[in-house]
Amino acid sequence: MKKYLKLDALTKAEVPRELDLRILAAGKLRQGALLQRRRKLRFVFSGAAAAAAFAVALGLCLMPQNQDFRDVSREEYAKLAALSDWTSVEQENYNLSGEIFWGSTSVTELADNRTSPGV
Repeated sequence: MKKYLKLDALTKAEVPRELDLRILAAGKLRQGALLQRRRKLRFVFSGAAAAAAFAVALGLCLMPQNQDFRDVSREEYAKLAALSDWTSVEQENYNLSGEIFWGSTSVTELADNRTSPGV
């Protein structure tokens, strides 16, 4: 340690034991103070995080909810339900795919049946 500090007084004579003990005690006190400060900061930050989470949850609970879908009349609701009904399209798709892959008719026969001009 003496050569790193580059103090001539420390290289010429030995440091008294009392001085070593005082330095070590001061370092221990400083380390204890730093640990206490860290504990306090950890307590403050965790409390602040809990308070922020509580504020967000409270804000979400008290937020007004828009329920405009109650104003839709029964006729409009029936029209919307009819528009979202895809059962006939799905059934036709199933029938066509079954004819193409498993049936005896070919794709050209299906195309001819679709575009037959005399019907």
